[in-house]
Amino acid sequence: MKTLTQFIVPLLLGLLTACGNPNAGPVTISPKTATVNAGDRFTFTATIKDAKEPQVLWSVEGGDAHGTISSTGVYTAPSEPGTYTVVATNAADTTKKDTATVTVPGTSGVGYQDPTGTGWRLVKNTGASTDSRLVLDLVGPADQSGRGVGLTLSVDSAQASWSKVSDADTEYVTNRLFELGSEPRLFKSTIKEGTLSLGVFQKGVTGPATAYSGALLSVALELKTSPSTPAGTVVPISVIKAHALTDSGDLSAIDVAVGTLTTR
Repeated sequence: MKTLTQFIVPLLLGLLTACGNPNAGPVTISPKTATVNAGDRFTFTATIKDAKEPQVLWSVEGGDAHGTISSTGVYTAPSEPGTYTVVATNAADTTKKDTATVTVPGTSGVGYQDPTGTGWRLVKNTGASTDSRLVLDLVGPADQSGRGVGLTLSVDSAQASWSKVSDADTEYVTNRLFELGSEPRLFKSTIKEGTLSLGVFQKGVTGPATAYSGALLSVALELKTSPSTPAGTVVPISVIKAHALTDSGDLSAIDVAVGTLTTR
């Protein structure tokens, strides 16, 4: 024989089910898709229909290797490119959930932010650069002139390599403005791993010096990274040393500003 309790408990559960939990409505996550660079953060929101006290449980399918998400919906992308799924679950009814797709892009090319200022700078040659190849022009102070430049440049050899600006070039540097004259002259370049050393100098001091107007010379880099490399990865590039030959023939150290080289 069933007791009174055995009759009442199922009845109460049935009544609760019939009335429904006011917080157990369907979940809607927003936005449904997002593109987030590796290591960056993105905030998702979730709503529960007609809920008086909505509570959302956030998670990422596949665990922390696919990114992490806070209790307030702030997603932190993993270091590996890929497509990942964020889940918003109704805490009052865990059968009610919604998902969003996150794309962490791999690199498809190279980006370069020119340095600021008006002095010696390495700036992007937009017309000669491609998605995987960066051509940099050396520009000088607009109110000065000189007879040549020597540079030693360095780049992370695991991520990029120096290349010739044009297949027709004999050196890993292209002269853009200097009047080099006939031999003997200095127009040379050498590469050792990620280091490029170059010299572009006019012959003698009897001829006119070159006014620093526009690009003086150009160098080029080929990106080595693959689609598995996260977009936004910084590729270190630096000027180890730099000298300019003045109007009078003196060799003086110069400071060359370099921009920021990243994958995109």
